Amino acid sequence: MSVAKDLEACIEKISADIELQKEVLKKLELSKILVQRQLNAVRDPVARLPLEISSEIFIQSLSLARPELGSQNIPMLLLNVCNAWANIAISTPRLWAAIHIDFPRAESFKQGLEAWLRRAGNCPLSISLSGTFDPGVGGIIWRHVKRLKHLEVDLGEDPEPGNGNLIEILAGTSPGPLPFLETLVIHGLTNQDGSWGYSGPKILGLLRLAPNLVECMIDVDTVFDLLGTSEQLVLPCLRRLTLGDDFYADDEIFKYLSLPNLQTLHLPMQEVRHDDMIEFLQRSSPPLQDLIIGRGCRPSPIPFTRLQQSLRLVPTLTQLEIWGSKVEGIFSALAEYPTHIIPNLRSLTIYLCLDSLSPEFWTTVLRALSVRRSQLTYFKIVQQRSWFKEIDPEVCAAFGRLEVDGMQIYVGTDERNIISA
Repeated sequence: MSVAKDLEACIEKISADIELQKEVLKKLELSKILVQRQLNAVRDPVARLPLEISSEIFIQSLSLARPELGSQNIPMLLLNVCNAWANIAISTPRLWAAIHIDFPRAESFKQGLEAWLRRAGNCPLSISLSGTFDPGVGGIIWRHVKRLKHLEVDLGEDPEPGNGNLIEILAGTSPGPLPFLETLVIHGLTNQDGSWGYSGPKILGLLRLAPNLVECMIDVDTVFDLLGTSEQLVLPCLRRLTLGDDFYADDEIFKYLSLPNLQTLHLPMQEVRHDDMIEFLQRSSPPLQDLIIGRGCRPSPIPFTRLQQSLRLVPTLTQLEIWGSKVEGIFSALAEYPTHIIPNLRSLTIYLCLDSLSPEFWTTVLRALSVRRSQLTYFKIVQQRSWFKEIDPEVCAAFGRLEVDGMQIYVGTDERNIISA
């Protein structure tokens, strides 16, 4: 019996020694890990840099791809390299200040999004959204709304009627104003049969939430139901407004806008009523400098007599780009009214939608450029290659003389400048 007890006691001692050695082994493994981290830090050039420099390197890596939540995407990928890199990433709020969200997302996404936005600290946020919007995710975004500086919304193609869209949801679920929002971009198309579009009042409602908006682009195929809207929307900080090539409104949006500091305006050719535009310019008196009218050729040209009235209201204009067919009146007006119609014009670009140009046309163009040569520094006129006809050598020579006087001139197609050739 005593022999059995001695053996049991021996086993217990051995077991205790094993547990002790296990603890020693754990400590040794931990020590090895810590020393290995120190060695990695010594060998890692990024870890040896001051935090300000290593953080800036990480921030520059964001240009490689859109920041999205996922282990294979920057900045999440940086967390998985090593502890040193993870510490740098977490200590760099600007690294987390932008995110793209492509719906739908799994339920677990919300937890990751909350952590992402917390890491951004007090940095201004840039958020882009696309797909079928999740109001739960929207609730997380709106909790950080006071830091939202840039917002891009992509409605996608052929959204299903009845499911709503991002414009509707954003305008209806925001808890209040977006006081620091500076940039708003809205992309999207109607469904293929054109049977419905995006609500004009909702777009105006979203703009109304952003009183300090600086830049806005609305690139949706159809905006409707503005009829009956009466309240004027004044955006005193808006500098740049772009309406997409296919923007359309049953009752023009310019009726309801006042933009007293607008400097850049890009708008479609066909769908802007010139009476509305004239009233808008008279009401806003903007210091407009850059105006683009139309993108792509349209079957119906702008009536220049109406456009001329608008141009008289923007004497500050320095850059003008027009797409159209009946453009002779532009050059006649430039020649005849050098002090009354865009007297400060520096750059003029014309995209022609014509199959032929008469000699008289080029005579008018050259007269306008000659009258404006002391102010105009850049002139470009482009015709579709399939329609382009060679210009008389004397006309080319006249353009060449204007170039000698210091004006930069481009005449031809997108592929070929016949003046330089």
